[in-house]
Amino acid sequence: MAGNGGIIGPVNTVQCAVCQAEQITTFTANGTLTKQPATTVVQTLTLAGGGGGGRDMAGGGGAGGLLTTCCVPVPGATLAVVVGGGGAGNTGASPHHGTTGSNSYVGSCLAVSSGGGGGGGCPGGYPGGSGGGSFYGGPCGTQGSGICGQGNPGGFGAGMGGGGGGASAAGLPGWQPSPTQGRGGAGSDVTPVFGPGLPNSGVYAGGGGAGRGPGSTGPTPSRNPGGTGGGGSGSQGCASSNGNNGCTNTGGGAGGGGSSGGQGGTGGPGLVIVKEAALAIPRTAPGVWQMNTVYNYVKNGTWV
Repeated sequence: MAGNGGIIGPVNTVQCAVCQAEQITTFTANGTLTKQPATTVVQTLTLAGGGGGGRDMAGGGGAGGLLTTCCVPVPGATLAVVVGGGGAGNTGASPHHGTTGSNSYVGSCLAVSSGGGGGGGCPGGYPGGSGGGSFYGGPCGTQGSGICGQGNPGGFGAGMGGGGGGASAAGLPGWQPSPTQGRGGAGSDVTPVFGPGLPNSGVYAGGGGAGRGPGSTGPTPSRNPGGTGGGGSGSQGCASSNGNNGCTNTGGGAGGGGSSGGQGGTGGPGLVIVKEAALAIPRTAPGVWQMNTVYNYVKNGTWV
């Protein structure tokens, strides 16, 4: 016998009214999340589409903006999800920029991440979630800026284009013959927040490598690499060599094209991840003694 919350009766085992396991849902295209019954807020990763690469010794595309948000409200039973596409590479249009990627978001424009900036033509790389790298120099050598909390600026062009910015690092400048010339900025690993088993091992939003100019065959490797997290590598150092695409559903920026008409690659499409937390809502059901049981205990002198 014991008191339980002010009610005299037996101590009952605390039970779980709503026991809900953690659930992680990954969207590689537009869709709708149907939430679990007890979910009221979710944690999200919104990753926008990467920027396209520029043409003719141009900058790499910037990675799509990578934004994690802890408490996105889910007022109804569902939550709309929009996944941004990658920007097109420049295949011959003037100016020589790549196209900026498209935004990703959840709900009614909640947790918006911005598309990666297109790789630089003249005058310079485009801004975006991460900025595009600049054209190879002169008055066109201005890199695109990134957005605080989503990505970093592109690299400055000098002798060749600059690398596109990534989620965790800026694109590298196009100095020659530095072994890091024109590389894309590194992306970020989100597995500490969203757990293992994610696509691309959970590393996203690498910037695209810049295009190389004529005779720029070294240092090794022969292409300026994209940043870890899906960035496409830039062109080889030969005429009309094209940049590589950003990896699918990484938000990776595309590689820039080489001289004499080398085309830029296409940015990688983005991704949205939604995490519903594990929940256990306690329920207690205090016992109440039946009247005849109380009477018998009192009569026998054993009521406490």
